[in-house]
Amino acid sequence: MAILELRVEGYGCQEIADKLGYKTHSGVVKRMEAIKRRFIQYEEEAGR
Repeated sequence: MAILELRVEGYGCQEIADKLGYKTHSGVVKRMEAIKRRFIQYEEEAGR
């Protein structure tokens, strides 16, 4: 949730990584991709 909130506020992946204590931005990118996949699955199941 923190990643999404920071992204909406306009922070980049590296800035989010720094704020949340990730070593690199790739951890943030991977989590954002997982969130996207779950959202798409939710949308498909909801019939939207």
